[in-house]
Parts: sequence; C-alpha cells; structure tokens
Amino acid sequence: MDSSWWGGEPIWITAEKQGVKSGVVMWPGGAVVHDGFTPSHLVPFQDNVAPQAKIDKLLEWIDLPLENRPQLLVGYMPEFDIIAHKHSPNSKEANATLELLEAAAQQLRDGLVERNLADIVDVIYVSDHGMEEVTPDKVIMLDDLVNLDKFKLINGFPHADLVPNDPSETEAIFQELKAQEDGQPWKVYRRKDIPAKYQYSHNDRIAPIVAIIENGWTFFTKERFIKAHPLTYNEGKSLGCHGYDNNEVSMRSIFLAYGPDFQPGSRSIWAKHSPKSEWLTSNSTDQSDVIHPSFQNTEVYNLLCRLLDLEGEPNNGTLTWDYRTAAEQPGQKGLGASRTPFILHLGSGTDVISSTAAHMSRLSESEQDLLHHGQHKQPALTPQPTPRRWHHDPWKVTLVGVLLIGFVVTVGFSFGPYAEFHKVDTRQHTQDLSALHNGTHPFRKTVILVSFDGFRADYLDRGLTPHLSQVVQKGGFQAQHMTPSFPSVTFPNHYTLVTGLYPEAHGIVGNEFHDPGLNATFYYKNDTINRQSEWWGGEPIWVTTVKQGLLSAVDMWPGSTAPIKDVLPTYLIPYDGTVKPHTKVDQLMSWLDLPFEERPSFLATYLPEVDSAGHRASPESAEVNSALELVDDMVGYLQEQLAQRNLSEVVNVIYVSDHGMATVTPERTIYLEDLVEDVHQFKMITGYPLAALTPSDEQDIPVIYETLKQKSDGQPWEVYLKDDIPKRFHFSHSDRIAPIVCIPEVGWTFFTRRKYTHSYLYSGDNDKPFGVHGYDNLDRTMQAIFIAHGPDFRTVSKPLQASTGAESEFYGPSLSPQGQPLLHPAFANVNVYNILTKALDLVPAPNNGTTDA
Repeated sequence: MDSSWWGGEPIWITAEKQGVKSGVVMWPGGAVVHDGFTPSHLVPFQDNVAPQAKIDKLLEWIDLPLENRPQLLVGYMPEFDIIAHKHSPNSKEANATLELLEAAAQQLRDGLVERNLADIVDVIYVSDHGMEEVTPDKVIMLDDLVNLDKFKLINGFPHADLVPNDPSETEAIFQELKAQEDGQPWKVYRRKDIPAKYQYSHNDRIAPIVAIIENGWTFFTKERFIKAHPLTYNEGKSLGCHGYDNNEVSMRSIFLAYGPDFQPGSRSIWAKHSPKSEWLTSNSTDQSDVIHPSFQNTEVYNLLCRLLDLEGEPNNGTLTWDYRTAAEQPGQKGLGASRTPFILHLGSGTDVISSTAAHMSRLSESEQDLLHHGQHKQPALTPQPTPRRWHHDPWKVTLVGVLLIGFVVTVGFSFGPYAEFHKVDTRQHTQDLSALHNGTHPFRKTVILVSFDGFRADYLDRGLTPHLSQVVQKGGFQAQHMTPSFPSVTFPNHYTLVTGLYPEAHGIVGNEFHDPGLNATFYYKNDTINRQSEWWGGEPIWVTTVKQGLLSAVDMWPGSTAPIKDVLPTYLIPYDGTVKPHTKVDQLMSWLDLPFEERPSFLATYLPEVDSAGHRASPESAEVNSALELVDDMVGYLQEQLAQRNLSEVVNVIYVSDHGMATVTPERTIYLEDLVEDVHQFKMITGYPLAALTPSDEQDIPVIYETLKQKSDGQPWEVYLKDDIPKRFHFSHSDRIAPIVCIPEVGWTFFTRRKYTHSYLYSGDNDKPFGVHGYDNLDRTMQAIFIAHGPDFRTVSKPLQASTGAESEFYGPSLSPQGQPLLHPAFANVNVYNILTKALDLVPAPNNGTTDA
C-alpha cells in the first residue's frame, strides 16, 4: 500500500518504534509501511473471512512465546457494515449479524478465560460510526441536478464530493447547485465554507464543492446506485447509509472495554437509560458501573498509548483523558458513546481511531472546543510496572482491540453548553497542603496570573523581551500563540481567561453593550457599572478560590470589583491607570510576604501599557516597542523578586494577553452614516471595529438588515443577523448581542463620524495609522500569548522522542533534547481557567474549556 496516502502515525507503528510488538488483522492501513516499520504480525485484508477465524488468529498470537508475542493486537470486522448497507440497520439480516458478532466477542472472552488471561489482557471493542436507514424515496440522483460529464470525480455518498474537470468552472457549478438547494434536504458548500464544526476544510484532498445532505437522505448517480443497491432500485427496499453529521444519534459509535485497566469506577447517572447488552451484562455485576460519558474518538490513540506505556506522537486528542472517572456534563442528557468525526466512510473513522493525526484539523476554529493538546500524564492511570503472569509465564501489558464496523449505538444524548468536567471526590483540598517550602516558610500551591493587554503573539519575535525569552529558555512553557474569544476585545477576553466561558456564556459580550432585560447599557470605563454583579456571569477563578477555602488577591483585573456570587477577592485593588508596572510587582510581593494563614494562593495583575501604545500609534510603532521593553523589565523584576525569596520553584507564574492588535489607517474607516438612512434610528451603536446595531424599533430590523446586506456586496465587511453569525465565533446565544452585527475585514473599522472625531484614535492626520483589535479571533494579528514557569510548568526528566522534545508537566513539549525551547501548539483562551484550577488543585465550575486543560 502506498504510504503517501496515510498521514500521522498509527498506534502499531508507535508501538513498533518503541520496541513493543504488534499484531494487526485486516485493519484499514495496517499493511502500510511507515518510516520503514510495519506490524510484527500482519494479516492483510481479505473478503469473506469469518469473525471466528479472526478471533482464532488473535488467540494464536497470544499463544506465541514471550519474545514473539505482540502486546498490541487489533482486528477488523466489517460484517455489520456490509449487511446494514445492503438491507438497512433495522433489518432482520442486520440483527442476525449482531448475533454473529456477539458470538465472536464471547469466543474471545472464553479463549482468554481458558488461558487464565481474563484479568491480565485488556480488551476494547469500538466501532467507527453508526448507520441510518434510507428509503428509496429519499435517494436524490445527481444526474437530475448537474451535468455529470463536467466532473473528473464524484464521490462521498451520502453527500456529494464534486471535483470539476476544469477548476475554472468550480464557481459556476457551485452557483448552479446553490440555486437549486432552497427547500431541499441538502446544502452545498465551497470547501472553505464548510461549517467549522465539521473540521473539514483544511485539506487539499477535500473536494472543492461538497453537498451535505440531511440524515436519512442520500445522493447517488443513477449508474452507481443501480450497481451498489440493486435491491433498493429493483424491489424498493430500504438501504443503510452513514457519513452524516457526526452529531446525529444514528452516527454514534461504541466503546466497550474490560480488563485490569478498566475496572468499574464511579456510577454514571445515565446508566439506567442504557439498553442492556447480554454480553456486557454477563461480564459486569452492574452495567451502570461502566457507563462513561461520551467522548471523541480522537481520544482512543492516547488511551492505547497510556495502556501500553508508550509515548504518543502529536495528535488531536487529550493526553490526560481519564477513562476511569465517570463525570457529569452540565446540560448533557444521555449515555456514554463515542463521537466519530464528520464524513464517516470506511477507512476515515478507522484511521482516526488508530492514528495520531485525524483527517480533519482540530484547530481553534473547532465548534466543540477546540484544542486538546499535550498535557501531563497522571501516573495513576499508567499500566502497573509489575509483570503480569500467565501460569509461570511472565506477561507484559497486553491489549486486544476489535473494530466492529458500522455498529450502531442506539442511545440518545445531547451536548450541553459547557465542556464536560470532573468532580473527583477523592481530591485532596488545597488548603490542607503545605508541602511546598522555600527554605524558611511553608507555601500552599500558588499561582500568579499576569496579563499584558494587547500583547500580540508575534511581538515576542522582535527581540525586545529578553526576560520573557529567558523564562522559556530556563525550562518554562510557551504556546505558539493563544487564540482569543470573539470579539477579540479587552473585557470579554479578560473575563473569559478567568471563567473559561465564551463571552456569549459569561455575558460580557463587548466593552460596551445593551442588556434589554435590564434595560441598561454596560460601559467598561464606568466604575459604578463595573461593580454591579448582574453584568457578570459564570464563576471567575478568584471566586472559585475563595469558595473552596483559599485566599485570592486581584490587582485591577476586569470584573474583580463586582461581588460575583456574593464573593469578592480576599484582597482587591481597583483599576488605576497611573500605577507603574514595578509598583504592581511590589504589590504582588507584599501579598506573598504575608503570614501563611493570610497569604493568597491566587494572585492576578493587569497591565494596559502595550495595548494603549498600540491603539495610539499602531502595532509597528516605536511607542509599542518601548511599551514592550517596559513590561519586559517588569517580568525581569518579578523573576528577580521571586528568586530573592527562593520562590522560583514554589510559585507558578503565568503571563497572558487578551488579544493582539492590527494596523488601521484613517482612510479605512467605514462611516455608518454612509450606509444607513439615519443613525438616530438606532437605540445603540456599539462595538468598534464591529458595528453592533440595535434599532429603536424591532420591526425595522429586517429592512435595515436587507439594506446593509445589499450594500455589503464587494465591500470589506459582512453583515449578519444575530442568529446567523458564524458558529465558530460562539457569538449568538445571548440577548446582549445586538440583533444586527457588521463585521469588517482586518484593518478596517466602523465608526459614526461623531464617535470617531471624539475618540482618542482621532488625530486629524489622515496619514497617521492607529491600532485596533476586535476582529476575527483566528486572524494572525489577533493572537495572544501564553508563557508560564514554575513547579507545574517545568520540563521533566523523562524524554520524548527527539522529534517531540521533553515533556512538560502541564502541556507537553517544552525543551528539545538539545535544550532548545520548543513551542506548544496553540490553544483557545477558554482553557486557561481549567489550567488555573488544576495548578491550585481546585474543582472547576462548569465552563467551555477542555476537561483536563
């Protein structure tokens, strides 16, 4: 098989590279050579091999002598998928196939019991996707929509991947299909416009035109349909399809496991809803003990690595995923199931399960949350080093994986607005911990959070921040960048950093906005409004800290002066723009110098200098460079003060920013007076560079929107009704978001003439650039920084492979084997709250970040 088609590194190659033998029976991609490696034992794919014969082969490998015996064994069974496609998943033929697979599972179990291996070998059963019944009347022939002769490739059923013969005709064909989609059970997309939640745009192998169809329908060409489904075409029988939206219930896949590393853990609250499995219940005293909340199938590779004590290659999963702890997910209803990626074809879902690099990117554009990158292993979850024994034969950690293609899990659930999170009852409370010591005084776990407002990620490349660079050089941690939340402005993002919630969830949707329920307007520079708790949703980290018995100290952080949940920081300094950076360090040190019982565990401070300079003079200015040097001096002073107290290895320090900055020139100002008949028809106009428009009369919304929509054609801005704002922005689900929002391209800004001439950006010089943020949060100029050091962010001694670097206790690679800094992949700022709670050993409040950030 040609290896050029297969990216990433499948688990059997990871195992072989690290001296662990593997055995692969017919798994898609199993015969591909990666970097000169193949499985030690391999059976390539063959048609019509019975499941029982595959189980016999796995048991045959288990019987090999120790030196030849594989520790990782995987097998692939396509029977259900084949039958369900032909007869539908609800057919008697499909049910008979389930019984066949049940017998194979029992055969494997019996074989392990006979060998006294039932408590030695871990066995995992998975599937790659589900299956949906499609009736003949729900088959749409592409022949009726387009001229098939125009395409070099038509693929992808049930949806339609269309590759024109002539790339120059792509747009015309797209428009031809677009004109036909109204009222139809399908939508057509240019590749770049495929909804971000599918994570299915960033690959040249994806067709330039993709028509995505609703669940229960399918595209076909007539010729291919007659050949593939003669029973449906000739006799009107239903067929089975998969490949639909991966959130559909019928697309859910399974994950079942037993063995020494899968002993029953916490009871799941949804287990009583689960349909009973005869095989599962026959091997468990209580099925409710083993139902785990649903998870993405990109997690499976890391689970396999953990079970086999392997160092995983970079991948899209979450390295600290806890497969033993059942957890309640806020807003979720349903049962444990695995979520497959979008476009569920034979070989795509299976490759994701077995490979480190999914065929779809999980970058910060992810609709779910975006960014699960390397995090530190929990030792309690690694296989025990003591050799297992089979009679008198030493037994290494062994794993058998069986893939049941197309197996449908018929349980329903929905994902809540928050990411899943764990509340572990055995967690030792931070206030009881005083093991840290600087030589003269005991310390609880302590974190200092420092924010440099407007510090763009690439400012670090200017050579003006040697102290920040030194933090990383000495073994600290640096992300390539940190992606802000939308809109990329100060108050929403500072509050996201400390709550883990998107602005639409915590309620601070801008620096200025109107709340129709309160019939009041929030303005970030109004101290009285800032102190009113009704504006601030969620639970900021200083409240979490105090509620769990610790002390917090906050210096000028947005939102800190409001009694949120009736709690203020233990120590609080309101905003004062005249205070210099070194003075803020002195304040932090005065808090650290307090007696043990009075000393805060969480400390935060906010510095506006870089943002202010960027606004006034633009990000490329000498003023910004001077501000960078100023705050970097503050970093050096802070490091020096910690070192004097012998706290460099006791206190964690995290440096972040809220967003970046873009250059705007006066001629790129878009005046609203030129677009609407009367700016006085609006109750509120807020949000620059955006234009968030709230008409005085709600009945005017459609007319105003249509007027702006017509005028936006060919212009450097888009206009949206609130409900139509792109989902990747997470910026629709709040009454505080204006009903009409105009979003400009980077480098442009909306204003009314009056507001512009009264703003501090106005200089009267049409050639003088200034700086603006608030744009698309994925744009390069909007990216923020995340740099950290301290006991939870230092590199550990156990090396990864040379291509990866040493492992950071929190976030993976930090130093290469040669001691050179490596950058961690970018992640979203909704993850920072969970990082803080982990560093302080606190139980997090519900939030949008990843479980184990």
